[in-house]
Amino acid sequence: MADDDWPFDADQHDPLARLRIPVTGAYPEHGYLAAYAGKAEPLLNWPRPDDAEAAVLASYIGYLRGKYTLHAQRRMLARPLDTGDLSALVFAKRGEGDWAYRRAHWTEGVFWWPLPEGCERGRRIALVPLLDHVETSGGVTEAPGWEAWKAAHPDVFGKDLS
Repeated sequence: MADDDWPFDADQHDPLARLRIPVTGAYPEHGYLAAYAGKAEPLLNWPRPDDAEAAVLASYIGYLRGKYTLHAQRRMLARPLDTGDLSALVFAKRGEGDWAYRRAHWTEGVFWWPLPEGCERGRRIALVPLLDHVETSGGVTEAPGWEAWKAAHPDVFGKDLS
């Protein structure tokens, strides 16, 4: 696909795009199922996901895609990146074992969750526990579909990523 034909605000040439992970800013212009905020905070020099973390993000996008009808899933898979009507999740890696997320529509309150270490109530959280938090509404509900997805993908989630 030529650069002029690229319909997304995500970086077409970023290696993560080959894994269907959009690399965007903190406020993506498209309703990606999930994105990585690689362009969000350039002055903070946040690190990139390692290969295992990228595999987790790609698998998580597959999990989110599975929440749609088969017709919608086929339509998404026909394009290079997945977009839908879910509230886009944007993930950022602040350091080793230190991930955060935000919803693209958040305009007030906490910008990234969790707050960074050093802030009141700030803490570090690894990627898989962060996804567990997202899928369980902050630990309030169970997510049997998410647990089944992880169990069905031991090649991705069987590694020690917690």
